[in-house]
Amino acid sequence: MSATEPAAVRAEWNDTAREGLRTTLPELFETQVRRVPDRTAVVHDRTALTYRELNERANRLARFLVARGAGPEHLVAVATPRSAGTLVANLAVAKAGAAWVPVDPEYPPARIAALLASAAPHLVLTTAAVADGLPEGPGRIVLDDPDVAALIAAQGAGDLTDAERLAPLDADHAAYVIHTSGSTGRPKGVVVTHAGLASLAVDHIERFGITEGDGVLQFASFSFDCSVGDMLMALASGSALVVRPGHCLSGEELGALIDRSGATHVTIPPQVLAALPPAAYPSLRTIATAGDVCSGKLVDQWAPGRRMFNAYGPTEATVDAVATEVTEGTAVPPIGRPVVNMRAYVLDEDLQPVPVGREGELFLAGAGLARGYLRQPGLTAERFVPCPFGAPGERMYRTGDLAVWQADGNLEFRGRIDEQVKIRGFRIEPGEVEAALGAHPGVAGSVVVAREDQPGGKRLVAYVVPREGAAPEPAALRRHLAGTLPDHLVPSAVVVLDAFPLNRNGKLDRAALPAPDLSATVSARAPRTPGEELLCGLFAEVLGLDRVGPDDAFFDLGGDSVLAIRLAAKVREAGWVLSPKDVFTHQRAEALAGLLAPAPEPEPAGATGDGATGGAPLLELSQDDIDDLTGEWTDEL
Repeated sequence: MSATEPAAVRAEWNDTAREGLRTTLPELFETQVRRVPDRTAVVHDRTALTYRELNERANRLARFLVARGAGPEHLVAVATPRSAGTLVANLAVAKAGAAWVPVDPEYPPARIAALLASAAPHLVLTTAAVADGLPEGPGRIVLDDPDVAALIAAQGAGDLTDAERLAPLDADHAAYVIHTSGSTGRPKGVVVTHAGLASLAVDHIERFGITEGDGVLQFASFSFDCSVGDMLMALASGSALVVRPGHCLSGEELGALIDRSGATHVTIPPQVLAALPPAAYPSLRTIATAGDVCSGKLVDQWAPGRRMFNAYGPTEATVDAVATEVTEGTAVPPIGRPVVNMRAYVLDEDLQPVPVGREGELFLAGAGLARGYLRQPGLTAERFVPCPFGAPGERMYRTGDLAVWQADGNLEFRGRIDEQVKIRGFRIEPGEVEAALGAHPGVAGSVVVAREDQPGGKRLVAYVVPREGAAPEPAALRRHLAGTLPDHLVPSAVVVLDAFPLNRNGKLDRAALPAPDLSATVSARAPRTPGEELLCGLFAEVLGLDRVGPDDAFFDLGGDSVLAIRLAAKVREAGWVLSPKDVFTHQRAEALAGLLAPAPEPEPAGATGDGATGGAPLLELSQDDIDDLTGEWTDEL
C-alpha cells in the first residue's frame, strides 16, 4: 500500500460530514407541511392527500396512540393493507415518539405470528380486513372500526409537542424496526433510530435532483427498508409519494403507473427494472437501482436520456450507505461512495485497510448505523464492532460483503463472505429456510443455496434428504414452506437426494450439488388450444425448460414473483394481456388460457400530450380527475 492511499481512503473518500442533520422524522415532515401545505403529499389509487391533510390525519392518530401509552422506545406494529393509510399510520407512530414495526398482511399467518412475537409491540394497528388473520393479543386497534375512527377524528389536528408525549423525542430514539431473515430460523428485527434519517434525505434529494412538486414512486413493500428511503425523499422535499397499488406488479402495469402519475423518480430492484417495457416515460427523470447487483446491460438500456444511479445499503445502515451515478458503457456498475454522514472501509482479517484494487470485507460507519438487533445483544455485538477509525466509542457494521475500492473512489461489490444470499433485493439466510424444512416430518436434513445456472437467473434451491421410510414430494415441500415463509424465502426448486455429496474431509461438497432438473416433473399432455400452446411455450422460455405441459403449475416448476412479472411481459409482447395476479391465482396454462385478452392497440405518438393524462400529471389533477383515471386500479391483489 502506498503512503498516500490510506489518507485518500479514510479522508477524501470518506469526507461526507455535514453538521446540523440530527433531527427526527416528525420535524423533517412538519417543516415541509409549513412550507408547502397545499402540495400533494401522497397518491394511492383513489386517494390523494395534501401535506396539510396528511399531517392532520397523522396528528389525530398520534394523539390517540399517546393516550393508549405509546411513546419513545415503545414499538407499534402496523399491519394494514398497502395504502395511503399505511403512511398515515407510520407517521402517526413516529409523531407519538414510538417506533413502527411494519407487518405485511400478505405474509403467511405463521410468519406474521413470528414477527409479532419477535417485536412484542405495545400496540398493533390494523384494519377489519386484516384483523382476523392476526394472532390474538392485547393492544389491537382496528383503525376502520366506526367507534375507533370516531375517537381518532375527535383528536386535535395540530402538531404534537414533547409536552404532550410520554417523554421528549430525540434523534437517538428508535424510529422503526425492520425484520430481516435470520440464520436461526427466526426473523431478526433491526432497530433503526432517527439519527441517520435527515442525512439520507438530504443526500438523496440533492443527489437525485428532487424538487418541490416532483413525484417519487414508492415501489417497495412497506416491510422493506427501501420504502423508508422513498418516504424520506418525498416528504422531506415537498414532493409527492406515489404509492404503488398492491396489484400493480407487472412491468406493463408499472409503466402505466409511471405515465399516469407523472412520477419523476423511482427506485426499484434491477430485476423489476429489467421487466419494465421500453418506452419514453417523459416524466421519469431519475432511475435508481438497489437491493441486488445491477448489470452494465441494464445501465446501457435505461441510462440514456435520464440520470441513473446505483445504490447499496443494508437495513443496518438506514437504507443506503453508498451510491453513485452510472452511465452508459459501464461494464461493471460500481455501488458508489459513502452518502452524507456515512463512511466505508474495506478491511482485511485484522481490520486493517487493504490497498485500492484489493478485495476485502466492507464495513460501514456513521450517522445511519442502526442501534442493533432487537433483544439480541450477542448478535448485535458480533456485527456492530468498535471502529478503530472514528471517535472513541464509535462502532462500525460488519456487512459480510466483499468489496474493492476503485481508483476513482467508488466501491465495487464482489459478493458475500458467509452463506447469506441476496435474491430479488431480499437478504436471505439459508438457515431460516433450512429450519422451516426441518419442521417437516418427512425431512431428515436440508441444505439451501443460491444457484445461477443461467446468467441473470439467480434462484434459491433447496436440497433435502428424506427420513427413513418417507418420500416427500418437492411440490408438497414447497407448499409446506409457503405456509410459513414469505414468497422470497420459498425456494424455486426442491431437490430430493438419497444423501448429501461430501468432500474428502467429510464436509458438504456444495459444488457437487446437482442442478435442479424440473423437466422430469413436466406432464405429458400436449396443448389443445392456441392459448394453451402460447402459454406453454412462454412458460418454458421464462422457466428455462425444454417444454411445459398445460397442466403444470408455474410455481411448482421453479416460478417466483419476479418470473411471473417476466411472464406477463412476454405475454404482452406476444399481443395479449395477462396479469401476474392471475398467474399467482391460477398457475396452470390450461386455466390461464381462458383469461387471455388481446392487448390494446398503442395510441399514436402525441395523442395524449405529455403523458397518459393528456398533458396534466396525476399530481396536479383534482380528486375527481384522479378518481376517473385510477378507477381501474381499485382491485387489490
